[in-house]
Amino acid sequence: MQFSQNNPAFVFGMFETGLGISRSLGRNGIQVNGFDYKKDIGSYSRYIKFSLCPNPIKDEGRFVEYVIDIAKSFEHKPVIFIAADDFLEVFSRNRLVLQKYLLMNLPEEETLKLAFNKGLLYEKCGNLGIDCPKTYTESANFIFPLIIKAKNVNAWRNKFSGNDKVIIVNNHNELEKHRKILDELNIGYVLQEIVPGNDDRFFKYNTYIGKDGEILAEFMLQKLRQNPVRYGVGSLVKSIYDEEIRDIGRTVFELIEYKGVGSAEFKYDERDNKYKLIEINSRYWQQNILPTKCGVNFPLIEYLYLSNSRSLMSYSNYDKGVKWINMYMDFTSFLYYRKEGKMELMDWVDDIKGEKVFSDFAGDDLIPGFYELFLSNKLKRLPKYFKKNIN
Repeated sequence: MQFSQNNPAFVFGMFETGLGISRSLGRNGIQVNGFDYKKDIGSYSRYIKFSLCPNPIKDEGRFVEYVIDIAKSFEHKPVIFIAADDFLEVFSRNRLVLQKYLLMNLPEEETLKLAFNKGLLYEKCGNLGIDCPKTYTESANFIFPLIIKAKNVNAWRNKFSGNDKVIIVNNHNELEKHRKILDELNIGYVLQEIVPGNDDRFFKYNTYIGKDGEILAEFMLQKLRQNPVRYGVGSLVKSIYDEEIRDIGRTVFELIEYKGVGSAEFKYDERDNKYKLIEINSRYWQQNILPTKCGVNFPLIEYLYLSNSRSLMSYSNYDKGVKWINMYMDFTSFLYYRKEGKMELMDWVDDIKGEKVFSDFAGDDLIPGFYELFLSNKLKRLPKYFKKNIN
């Protein structure tokens, strides 16, 4: 494919999300500059020129100045890609000054509040007629078990837990205990029913929407397993196409007048045969290299769109049934299900068969995979996983 490669790409966040974005761009000859306030798997990629940057949450002013100084050193405006929530909030708050030096397509600030504040999201979407899990008010008669979710993801991660997305509570005593902890930490939260169903009842609609509201790319995936199980991130997912999920996803983003890259996660509720909106993410998702493998290169589409070369792209179809896997997370989830008596080793082997792309390993970019295997303590943790889950 022939197109202008003058604009560098700035990728913020060097976890697997940023690694996937950078590989999708770098393999097409685009200069990728990666930034994070800590070294992570993406910083070891051959496709990334990595730089440590100020922490955007702890030192927002210095971070903004740093980004502007780096951007001004290039002849052409960099195209930005957000791979972590830490950076998304800061770019949103400072968009007026940053867009003078960068090419970006982010949702409006009011729209972004829906992604960061689940309380606002469920209230807004419920009023618009979008199916959501039952969300309890302070005066509600609770039906246990229920889950506690963060209103603001960054506050939850920074003050409470970077691993656990929800808290499961089984009775009033547990509820009050956890509410007291969260209140003392000044963390907002949402109380919500648990939608029954296994990990494979979760689905994602992913999209890229231009500044004029035109849908430029779509992709759907189904989670097969999560880590942590039932309430985590997808550790094994596969590409699918489902018209009902597509239509619901389009409706959600149209109703909130969304722009840019985003994903909406749903869980299929067998009680009423409806897809319930779980959350919206206003940045690239962890498995973004999967659509590239399937034929829809979201980062390249965004790059070409913002650098005025979008007409060169064709992305209407993609391969279905292709899998993305994080071997370490998924094997840990397998061990959990094995302990529950729901899986055996050959079940896991059968699940990961077929065409796939890995979260870390790639034949043309080996070092991130070796980093994940040897330098991030994955091997050291395996004996603990076996001892805990095999017995």
